[in-house]
Order: sequence, then C-alpha cells, then structure tokens
Amino acid sequence: MASLCSFWWTSIISFNFWWTYTCYANDNSVFGSINNSTRQSTWNVKIYVYHILSWIVPAIIIFTALSKGVLGADNSDGTGPWCWISANLSVREQTIWMAVSGKGWEILMYFSCFGFYMLLKFRQMWERSRQKKMQEQFGSTSPLIPRTRCNQQPPDYKLSFIFLWIVEIVLRISGTVRFIMTALRRHACISPPFYEHVDVILMHFQSFGDCAQAFCSFLIFCVFRRLFRYINNRNGNTNLSHEAS
Repeated sequence: MASLCSFWWTSIISFNFWWTYTCYANDNSVFGSINNSTRQSTWNVKIYVYHILSWIVPAIIIFTALSKGVLGADNSDGTGPWCWISANLSVREQTIWMAVSGKGWEILMYFSCFGFYMLLKFRQMWERSRQKKMQEQFGSTSPLIPRTRCNQQPPDYKLSFIFLWIVEIVLRISGTVRFIMTALRRHACISPPFYEHVDVILMHFQSFGDCAQAFCSFLIFCVFRRLFRYINNRNGNTNLSHEAS
C-alpha cells in the first residue's frame, strides 16, 4: 500500500505544481487576480481531495485484493521482488493484479508527471510570448503588467518538480522494464536470448531502487530543500538581470 500511496502522491504533487503555476500566472495577468478568500477555499477543497485520492483509493485496491485472495507468496519465477501476488493464480491473473496493485499505477504516474511537466512548460512559453507581444504593443514605458511582477515565479517549483520526476524514473524504471519484459514473455512468447541475464541485472537495480525511493525523496525535499531554494532563487535573479539589461 505504501508504494500505491507514493504513486498517487507523486502524481498529485505534479498536478499541484502545474495548478499553482497556472493560478499564479492568472493572478499576474491582465484579467485580474483571485481574491484571498476564494483562493483559500479552493486550497482547502484541494487538500481534502488530495488526501482522499492518495489514501482511500490505494486502501480500496488493497482491501479488494485481500478479499479476492490474490495476495500471497510468489515463486519468484520471473518476478523477483514482486512477491505480493500469489503464485496460485493463473499467469493472466498474476499479470493483471501486478498491474492493478502496483505497476499499472506506476506507469500511469510516469505519463502524468510528463504530461503536467509539458503543460507547465507550454504555459511558461505562452506567458513569455504574451508578455513580449504586450511589451511590443504598449511600449516599454507603459507596460500593461509590471515587468518585475511578470517574471516572478512560484518558489521552488522548477527544481522540485524536475527532481521529483527524475527520482521516480531513475529509481523505479528497472522494475518497470522487468514487468514489461515478463509480460511479453508470458503472453506474447517474446523471449530474447539474453533475457535471463538482463533480468537478473535489472532485479538487483529494482531491489535497491524500490527501497531507496522514500529516502531519496526525503533528502531532496527535506534535507537539501534550502540548497535547491537558493539555487532556484539565484537562477531567477540571474534571468531578471539579463532581461533588464
């Protein structure tokens, strides 16, 4: 259940980064800003929704798996660290429940993080293009939006988001590759001659990565948070000085 909650929280944090930046950009737009009471009420609703999705949904999945008796000891044949699915199930059922109770949500997390990251970058590009057109249209002496305010960004969102995505992929991609290789071997009869050798190597990386995810996230977002904030603020000030010159 811890892994499921981690996948949900990672996707939700990615969504929250994108949402925060979008709302921040809207507050700095010509269309006005959202009042504090509306922003606070929206934030309170989001917090409740985040917790419901990140705790209740994984709990429902796990209790459903328990009620159907799919959790149990595995024979470790082609699965290695994936020991939560019972070997008494058929091969098809094992693959389905491996996806439903873990790997499927992990792959969905990869795509969701990538999607929100691209949305954020496209929004950045659109904001910069809009600001440039407005400055050309109205002139530098009477900009519609103050220059210093336009270039402000929510603190920590750049580095935090990038490291969040990189940590998840680097630490867990080996297990995802093993899952896809195993599924292809079981159901599509695709088994390259080097499968066993590669599977053993990936299994060792997976055994380390799955256990190190929480620790690496703790280092990045807790221990070294001030360092990332300093680097982010320094880069932001450098960009402002270049644009001002």
